[in-house]
Amino acid sequence: MASNLGGGILDLVLNRRPATDELIGNYKLDVPWGNSTLHINSDGTFQEEIMANGKPQRSVLGRWQITRQDSNFLALDFRPFGMVWDDDHDRETNIYGINFYKPHFGTTYGMINDDLGEKFVKTAGRQ
Repeated sequence: MASNLGGGILDLVLNRRPATDELIGNYKLDVPWGNSTLHINSDGTFQEEIMANGKPQRSVLGRWQITRQDSNFLALDFRPFGMVWDDDHDRETNIYGINFYKPHFGTTYGMINDDLGEKFVKTAGRQ
């Protein structure tokens, strides 16, 4: 429990809540079996592309909305969303939530798995 408290305090020091316009853009997630790109658009839509072992797996189009604002993150719900990790990467969920952070020094990211460090990291490119 002490390590969780320490991690939470460290997270507050290192990250701030991103502004809504800082969410807009392209993100990439790299995992052992492949990768996924996420394009968050300013009109409340998104597109997700999932690649498995270098081959296109699926494309998901949907809508996103902010569901919670905390001191150091924004929680977004994506409807629908393709599972992009572990054994679930070939499935789609009706709704999936991701917390997005903005480090004081660094780029915006959406955390998928804190234990494994799996996260969608904002990249340059299509806006």
